[in-house]
Amino acid sequence: EYPDLLLASELKQQLSTWRKALQDSADDYKQSLDQQHKKISSVFRFAQAGHLARAKQFYLKAEKALNGFSGKDRAALEERLQEAQKTLGDMGDWRNFATEPKYIELCEAMESLNASKLHPDKLANEIKGLQQQWKAVGQSDISEQYWPRFKLAADTAYQPCAEFFTERHQLREQNLSQRQQFVI
Repeated sequence: EYPDLLLASELKQQLSTWRKALQDSADDYKQSLDQQHKKISSVFRFAQAGHLARAKQFYLKAEKALNGFSGKDRAALEERLQEAQKTLGDMGDWRNFATEPKYIELCEAMESLNASKLHPDKLANEIKGLQQQWKAVGQSDISEQYWPRFKLAADTAYQPCAEFFTERHQLREQNLSQRQQFVI
């Protein structure tokens, strides 16, 4: 009689282990599904706040992780992801619409420095200030359209500064070498 009882208790223990493993697997799946929904919600939140780069990051993460789901869960995630993509596109269009005049203004301001008679130190500071304003406006699709124009104007405006700074550096090197003769 004892061998039968031993076998029954082993089977009960094995069954309990399997149930726990199944429950753990279901819990992990639910947690993963909840994380996906949070990522998609983050896409909406960051897109509406105007942080499009961050929203795109969350969108790409959510899109990659979509393969781990199937059935109704995958369909629900795909639907929310499509809505998020539409929101992201709409906000990108609005951002481009809002920032395009600023990019044009910065390009024109940089181009106006090409004919400037400012001292090279002041000119370099002006160029740096315009570059900082460009960065402050932020990255968007429309910025890539105006960047070559802005970059060309900045390089052209900085050319006299580069020549002046090179001459000043050479003069300082000469003065240093002349002084070293007397010091040594």
